[in-house]
Amino acid sequence: MVEEFLQIRWVRWEATQGLKSGKLVPVVTDDLDLRDIRPPFNDLDTLASKDEAGLLGALKRIKPRER
Repeated sequence: MVEEFLQIRWVRWEATQGLKSGKLVPVVTDDLDLRDIRPPFNDLDTLASKDEAGLLGALKRIKPRER
């Protein structure tokens, strides 16, 4: 139970960091109901996992990290 809670918190933290840095590409699989996505991520344009053109386009728009 504790491990699952920590994993969920870590995933949310990672997603929030990606959102803040402009590197989050929200993707949904066929078995997930979009109504189950929690705020603030439910407000984002979400791509279907089968949308190869959309996924490639989203990945091309991500700016590389400055070193």
